[in-house]
Amino acid sequence: MSPRQYYVPNLPRMIDFPWSGIHTMTEQATNESVAWLDDLGILGSQSETKDFFDRTQAGILGGYTYPYANYNQLRACTDFINTIYVLDEITDVQSGKNARVTMVNHLDVLFGEVPDGSSISQMSVE
Repeated sequence: MSPRQYYVPNLPRMIDFPWSGIHTMTEQATNESVAWLDDLGILGSQSETKDFFDRTQAGILGGYTYPYANYNQLRACTDFINTIYVLDEITDVQSGKNARVTMVNHLDVLFGEVPDGSSISQMSVE
């Protein structure tokens, strides 16, 4: 049996989609968002987590997604994206039981429960 070849169409060429570029304040929003997480103690003292944030540059996703948003909207989007990345990184190294506790703390706050005092619940409140 001979190997099959699949061709992926060049979608950007097929669709006339206007490229808006990146929000001009993306770097500032990203830096402030990472500083916020650092102040909460979310990033911890482990250099691996901070290196992860530097490598992934998750904050620029908000800048590309919302190039016309005002600064507060961009910052909220950047914080949300960074929150998702943080929760993923934290729960990746936890046991199943501890990862569940982390996510329950996060979701409880989002649904109006009283924060338990953890840095995760504080992040979710803010």
